[in-house]
Amino acid sequence: EEEEEEEEEEEEEEEEEEEEEEEEEEDTKADGGGLLLPPVETPLGRWLQGHPDDPAAPAIQAAYEDLTRQFREEIALWSNPDEALEKSIDKYSDKVILGYTVLWEQTDEGLTVGKAPQWMVDMPNPDSLFREPRDQDFRIGVDDEGNETKIKLPAVPVASDLPGWESMDEDAREAAAKATLARVYLPEAEGGLVSPLTKFIEPSEYLAYFSVNPDTDGKLRGIHLLARVHDVVVPSLSLLCAAVHFTSSYYPMANPAPGFEDRIAGIRLASEDYGVKDLPTDVMGRLMVNYYGGPGEVFDYLSISDIVYAMQPKEIKAKAAAENWKEERIKAEMARWQHLTNTVHNKVVLFGTTAIGTYDQRVTPFSAFSPGVEVHATAVQNMIDGQYLQRPWQLLSYELLAMILMALLLAILTPNVSIPFSIGAAVMMTGFWYLIDTQMLFPSGWWVHGVLPNMMVGSIWASLTVFGYLSEGRERAKTRKVLEGYVSPSVAAEVMDDPSMLDLGGEERELSVLFADIRGFTTMSEQFTANELTQFLNEYFTPMTAIIFETGGTLDKYMGDAIMAFYGAPTTLDDHAVRSCRASLQMVRKLEDLNAQWTERGLLTIDIGIGCNSGPMRVGNMGSKQRMDYTVMGDNVNLGSRLEGINKAYGTRICVSEYTVELAKEDIHFRELDAVRVKGKTEPVRIFEVVGEGQEPSADDGPWIKAYEDGLALYRQQSFDEAIQCFEKVLSLKSDDFAARVFVDRCQALKDDSPGEGWDGVFVMKTK
Repeated sequence: EEEEEEEEEEEEEEEEEEEEEEEEEEDTKADGGGLLLPPVETPLGRWLQGHPDDPAAPAIQAAYEDLTRQFREEIALWSNPDEALEKSIDKYSDKVILGYTVLWEQTDEGLTVGKAPQWMVDMPNPDSLFREPRDQDFRIGVDDEGNETKIKLPAVPVASDLPGWESMDEDAREAAAKATLARVYLPEAEGGLVSPLTKFIEPSEYLAYFSVNPDTDGKLRGIHLLARVHDVVVPSLSLLCAAVHFTSSYYPMANPAPGFEDRIAGIRLASEDYGVKDLPTDVMGRLMVNYYGGPGEVFDYLSISDIVYAMQPKEIKAKAAAENWKEERIKAEMARWQHLTNTVHNKVVLFGTTAIGTYDQRVTPFSAFSPGVEVHATAVQNMIDGQYLQRPWQLLSYELLAMILMALLLAILTPNVSIPFSIGAAVMMTGFWYLIDTQMLFPSGWWVHGVLPNMMVGSIWASLTVFGYLSEGRERAKTRKVLEGYVSPSVAAEVMDDPSMLDLGGEERELSVLFADIRGFTTMSEQFTANELTQFLNEYFTPMTAIIFETGGTLDKYMGDAIMAFYGAPTTLDDHAVRSCRASLQMVRKLEDLNAQWTERGLLTIDIGIGCNSGPMRVGNMGSKQRMDYTVMGDNVNLGSRLEGINKAYGTRICVSEYTVELAKEDIHFRELDAVRVKGKTEPVRIFEVVGEGQEPSADDGPWIKAYEDGLALYRQQSFDEAIQCFEKVLSLKSDDFAARVFVDRCQALKDDSPGEGWDGVFVMKTK
């Protein structure tokens, strides 16, 4: 009964211990923290650089042990915690590779590697890495107490880029090693390396360094595989573990690229059993780590307490017999041991810490808080399964070439296409780069810059867009100013919005054309000097052009003293005929003001004639690609010019065709002058004088216009006497009406020489 009570008490104690272990494990898992990175850069960088969110777990060949708070609390009862680590070493099988990322170093027992002048500089053949130790396999140092200590280092590698390096003898390899290592860049520990305690050096086959250097942004993306300590080359822990795993020698591969002769291109592992395996590095000699996931998601964790407390089968049987264990207790201990051996058998096991207080926390592309030992485990696993990331020296050249090509393409497209189209092109470039990176390069183990090219595309697009906007704004302002010399500002704005309105060749449109000419200009110009004539014409053209623009017209050209303008293009105007008539009336009124000013200044006064016609015309840019004019062409344009000249025959200032009258009669009132056949045309046309605005004439104009129209009707009926009476009535109401006087004379002549039957009343113009 006492024995049963003791067994029950022991079981209760074991259950309490297991509960405490579980609580402590939960506490350990909850013990976390780390650096807070910018919330955008971390996911953006990982996304653009192609890191998978749910990577496929590899066939894990590495594991690591966690020297955490659980270890410290449970092992702290021992007088020397180092003994726990020594005991854990003894419990592994012979086929387990142990690597330590922790340093048990004490000032009275440690050794600073690199300080002692006794360090030997000879370079043994790398094959000695896997032979029985010889004297030269050791480096001699002196500890702080002056005692001579032997420290074993791995063999120094040699160059592998020389022809026939496989068949080189040891002396040739040593010579190649010295030549290569003398010129290549390797990170150098200026203060030397700090070794662990001597009692941990003695059971170790080799020593390596496990320090790592993050990138400038604080993230750890690569591990240097070799480092220089004064005149000795030391491998990294990751490289050494992989070399031992493959039972291979390792050789640096010199870089053949011009300008990179002082850099290594990678590390070659050469083994009789596994063949040759090349580990590519970047120009800094780093292996780019291919992370499989976040901390705790990939590798097996073991607590050091599990190793210490686990008993081998012989120990279990002996203790079970001595303490009379139950069968369940025996099975539990055996299962514990079996789990341990299955976890670490034939694997690389790394010892390290994960607790925050150990300061061995690293920032990786996956996490801002990742144990350093897991980084080493990832690097070892990369080298074992060949899933490391490659970034050879040539890749930078390809990236630069791709970015230059994208920049040139953007520089060509952006200024010549619309902003939405250029945005689409920039998005397509970044998307194409992203797809190439994530779907082709990264799955194949190639690491390329993801953020930099996209930032380059965005910045170039923004720069070109802003520059184009500013330069185009200046150019548009300049072009608009030129256009405003031909059309009104509103029309110029429409043309700027739709440049196709000025396409070469033009189009057929219903328009109205206006011609204005100074009477007797040739005789008048003889009375002016060249400068005076220029100033006089400028004073005349400026207000007349302003009237054209104000009424929505387009200035075609100045032809000596004449002005040519048209309405209805480039902006479509349904009332183009009305606008041309109103402009004609305003120009006549403005001329009266100008004559008054010139009279006061003692200058000559002038008179003008205006002709307007409406109908289909060809409008657009006419000429050549080198020089063109935006103008109108066609028979109706020529008729407008003839109508301007007809004014002289009838003593009028504004003469328009029946086609213009038909379009403007609702807003302008006219007086029909005659039916004529102009020079160069066979078909007669009825011509009219523009009298004023409004559908009906004023009270003053109505009587004489009515008398004139009655006389014109009698004239066409060959009732010349009655017609003369009507025209004389017009002269009594408006004595200066030259057209009525013309018809009085014409009727007198026809009375003496009757035109006969079939006469159509059309007068044939003999001059232009």
